[in-house]
Amino acid sequence: MNSAHIMVTFALVAALAGPMPHVHAGDQTPPEDVLVRVPRDLDPNEPAPLLILLHGYGMNGTSQEFWWRLWPVARANGFLFAAPTGSTNSDGKTYWNANHNCCDFDDADVDHVAYLLQLIESIRSNHHVDPQRIQSQ
Repeated sequence: MNSAHIMVTFALVAALAGPMPHVHAGDQTPPEDVLVRVPRDLDPNEPAPLLILLHGYGMNGTSQEFWWRLWPVARANGFLFAAPTGSTNSDGKTYWNANHNCCDFDDADVDHVAYLLQLIESIRSNHHVDPQRIQSQ
């Protein structure tokens, strides 16, 4: 799987529903576990779309979901949902190292693309994700 197979969307986790296993994406930065939300009525035998919300600079997955409220939309439409948090810089601000223009101001050279690819693979190993419904945008 390459970056052309990633769907990157902004969202925040607000409501609780269904089993919520944590998925670990290996030793990439950031190393913490990521909560994966699963709609209660999701058939585990049917492949489901995966929606990943990436926060803006200085926010985190939880605070971003507070503004976007995508979990209720994902839940209503049978999507798996995750809102990981990026790395923290020397000013205490969270960020995603998207490209050379933003936002690795400390030059830590964190490979968040590899992290997100590994996160997707980790989620796929624990859930029945529809590979045709993870797309680049």
